[in-house]
Amino acid sequence: MSRLRPLSSALLSFALVLGGSAALPVAGATPEPGAGQTPAPNPPAAAVPQGWGSCDQFVSDTSDIPRRAMHHGVRPDRLQQPRGAQAKLAVIRVPATGQRMGSLLVNPGGPGGSAVDMVAAMAPDLENSPVRRNFDLVGFDPRGVGHSTPSLRCRTDAEFDAYRREPMVDYSPAGVAHIEQLYRQLAQQCVNRMGSAFLANAGTASVARDMDAVRQALGDEQINYLGYSYGTELGTAYLEKFGNHVRAMVLDGAIDPTVGPIDENVNQMAGFQTAFNDYATDCARSPGCPLGTDPSQFVARYHALVDPLATKPARTADPAG
Repeated sequence: MSRLRPLSSALLSFALVLGGSAALPVAGATPEPGAGQTPAPNPPAAAVPQGWGSCDQFVSDTSDIPRRAMHHGVRPDRLQQPRGAQAKLAVIRVPATGQRMGSLLVNPGGPGGSAVDMVAAMAPDLENSPVRRNFDLVGFDPRGVGHSTPSLRCRTDAEFDAYRREPMVDYSPAGVAHIEQLYRQLAQQCVNRMGSAFLANAGTASVARDMDAVRQALGDEQINYLGYSYGTELGTAYLEKFGNHVRAMVLDGAIDPTVGPIDENVNQMAGFQTAFNDYATDCARSPGCPLGTDPSQFVARYHALVDPLATKPARTADPAG
């Protein structure tokens, strides 16, 4: 991770209420309850923040970070006390270096990307920019993600390695049935290890409410927001619920909220093919293009190189792959 010098940072820990439900949501959507299932309750927001603390575990060198920034107080009367099972929401803040205009919350997408890591890494690169001068950079890891606890881990490392070894390139009826079975196994592993109550309250609607709790803890009437990919879906969810608390919002690589997950995947694959075709055209014009000079043959040549790896992976000298 990049060194964070000479920036001021702080870490805030929230307690979150986890309501009970038997429904298993799809990421980014609120599931319809099936037969015999109990609909998930409205996701509760975060509760009383416990105070700012050290960023040592997120930043490689904090020797020159002002200690006053690590103990920034927040009003305990802003949010209700939690009841029931709790989780902790990790939040990092890098204060503005000049005339502060507000907070800029960021989300790297995924879902599953750590905004805490993102802010810690991007802050040094923005040190002399107007963004750093005028805005506190704020990142919070959604429920189950990154440095927030409990961590949403449905597989052991060994199970995940086994899953990654599945080629999933057979789209015959039998191949599709096998892929669907793998996904059913993942869903059951998540229920077994995390519990349906946690899963039912770990979706986009819950995270949007948590984001407003972060806004309240920061003491801002309005926030600024930058979201990438899935972060655009989170941004629109927040805008729908708390639009009066948004000053400005940038959605980069926006996800169309009207498109379902199947069409979304099909469109994404088509986009990958378009990008590959554009690469082929450009590469064919360059001396020494590894795939030759005829773009129409690039797809076939690419598959000739890659397809054998599905059944016979190449070995490398690097143990990390």
